[in-house]
Amino acid sequence: MFHFLKLIKQLQHPDSKMKALKELDLFAVKNERNRKYMVEAGVPRAMLLFIVNCFKEDCVSGLEEALSALFLIRIPSAEAKLLPKQNDQIIKSLIWVLGCEFNTQVMVKSHAVSALKSIIETASSVVLERLEPKFFEMIVGVLK
Repeated sequence: MFHFLKLIKQLQHPDSKMKALKELDLFAVKNERNRKYMVEAGVPRAMLLFIVNCFKEDCVSGLEEALSALFLIRIPSAEAKLLPKQNDQIIKSLIWVLGCEFNTQVMVKSHAVSALKSIIETASSVVLERLEPKFFEMIVGVLK
């Protein structure tokens, strides 16, 4: 678990973030035990905050890896409930991802939709009431 905490810290450094993301993704792919420890270490929250930072910086570098790892480890409902203040930014960030272009377009978008589903399922009615029309437009666009 210590190793996962170290990798989370490396996400904050431009020179080590890609290496850390790739390593987290590989650990998530490897086995269920790793995914359990990753959840305990706070990797889902770190991945969501990484995605929000990408949105704020208009940077897609690392999004594929972050979404892949997040898809594999899932966002525990208890974790999603602890993010109410960040839910708006997380939702906006994931909607932004749906509008971005990637080499692995279908995979990235399906992972983003999966993350959105986890967040929306646990969101309060206040958050749901504030969903913007763009949210629905992007979801319909993905479904087409």
